Amino acid sequence: MTYQADFKVAGAAAEKLTKALADAGITPGGDDATKVIYAGEDAAALAASAKASATARAASYNDYAILCDGTNLALYGASDYATEQAIAYLLATYAKEGAITVPKDLTYTAQPALAAITVGDNAIEELTIVAENASCLGIANDLAKRLAILTGKEPAVSTSRARRAITLTANNGTNEDDFSTSYTVSATASELIITAPTRASLSYAVQDFAASLADGAAFAAGHQADKSYELVHVDATDTALFKYCGTWQATDEEHPNTMVSYWNAAFVEIDFTGNAITVDFSRPTTFKIKMDDAATYSANYTANGAITFFAEGDGPHTLRIYSNDRNSHMYFAGAAAPAATTLSRTANKQHYIQFVGDSISDSTNSFSHRVGDVLGWDFSVTALSGIALETDKGYWKYNNGFKNGVTTPGSMADLIKKNFGIDTIGMEDAFFKLGIAQEYMTGAERELYANYYYGPQLDNQFTTGYNPDIVFIFLGTNDELGSVSDTQRFTSTYLSFVENILATYGAETQICVLQALTHSSLPNNEGHARYTVIRNAANALIEAYPENVTFIDRDIITTWNAEITPPPADNYTHPTLNGYNTLTEKIAELMQEYYG
Repeated sequence: MTYQADFKVAGAAAEKLTKALADAGITPGGDDATKVIYAGEDAAALAASAKASATARAASYNDYAILCDGTNLALYGASDYATEQAIAYLLATYAKEGAITVPKDLTYTAQPALAAITVGDNAIEELTIVAENASCLGIANDLAKRLAILTGKEPAVSTSRARRAITLTANNGTNEDDFSTSYTVSATASELIITAPTRASLSYAVQDFAASLADGAAFAAGHQADKSYELVHVDATDTALFKYCGTWQATDEEHPNTMVSYWNAAFVEIDFTGNAITVDFSRPTTFKIKMDDAATYSANYTANGAITFFAEGDGPHTLRIYSNDRNSHMYFAGAAAPAATTLSRTANKQHYIQFVGDSISDSTNSFSHRVGDVLGWDFSVTALSGIALETDKGYWKYNNGFKNGVTTPGSMADLIKKNFGIDTIGMEDAFFKLGIAQEYMTGAERELYANYYYGPQLDNQFTTGYNPDIVFIFLGTNDELGSVSDTQRFTSTYLSFVENILATYGAETQICVLQALTHSSLPNNEGHARYTVIRNAANALIEAYPENVTFIDRDIITTWNAEITPPPADNYTHPTLNGYNTLTEKIAELMQEYYG
């Protein structure tokens, strides 16, 4: 493939390449040229492929790649130094007689040797990296790995001062809540000291320091400098970057760049390189995290502002920020990382399953909060204790100001009844709202939900760009089914409910319906009536949507031997912890069988 006056130059390093071409006697064409040579960062697909090839290894500062797709040419260096080396290699190897001629399927990657890196009078790989504070040991290990890539030899790491050392110091050691972008570097003949205000800023300083070495920085004895790095903040509303599962909306008017979580289980994920990422919350927020493939979630964090989380090694890593409490919101405001760090959207899992239900699904011990992680799928939960499928059925009002047949004046149940003529909110309506009106709400939120619940103000706009492909529905226990008229109404409501879900999430969405709990000890054969009514409704769903609906027609107590809580603690309605464990195992097996 020959490039001679019929190409133009593009990309972040276009100026550097153009000058090098001129020195070699090669002149690009004008803007109407038919071919392109991309140098450095560019949005074009070939340039992106070159970048991916050059940065395939973690912290590969001095790698570069040169690719040709038969028409265009792209080169990318993981540092300025590497870019310069890529240009030099291109011209030395393929430039001749005023043209560049390369194989039409060229794919070339390289790691050029760096000049010797020194601190004071010492080669940098011969120094010991010392963590002044034990909390900085992970950062010291990170720097050692980065230097190993640059030099081919990994320095030793210690918590004791060494005679020849790079010493890392965070002034307050363990504080993670800082967006500071400054640090200092000082060098003697035998030691280089990197000092930053916090452990978070020290972690980022180490990344910046290693990158500066890749670009040829040297630190002679007596060197003293205040340095800084660029910390890039990305707003939470960038739904192309952040992966959201659950119900999220940018509904905080005081903080318009915040995403707010609703309902039971919701999380946001982001991938990053480096060993630290700073996330931000615009209001007090309680949450858990999971880093990479951790077996369990962390204990609760509470943050109002910035907080930095650390990972082992240089990544890439995945951070999940998770809430399983529908009584509080997450106010996620975004993430920040150094410019050299790559932030990218976490890949979608094989499936995204949304669990919809009542108290049996509401419990954080429930299968609904666990099956997704067991299967390695994305998931969310939309559930409420006492809720029925049908509006004006079930027990929503009993949790919201209705007791012993009397509604407390000013309670949520009283306000919803006065404003909308509704005794009890059902999932047929609540599913399509941001959340559920509840007695615990206070202030402006209580007023909003009481006065506008059935208005457009609280409609879920489904704006995160990622919707479930499987909706698992476990409803009906609270619908007080029994008469023929109720049977017909329940079936009609279920049909409308599924129709609205398909209209919202897409015609290919799979709907999985689980049979209700039943038990011979229930009075007046109530369990059998409920069982039959749900079966009738499910059969109607299958007839209406044969390509979408799957019915798990199991008496889960007798078929799966799931343990159910007896009186006086319960009335054979809710599984015990052992029962939930059984349901988690069995439902996960079926989901894998049906959709895996």
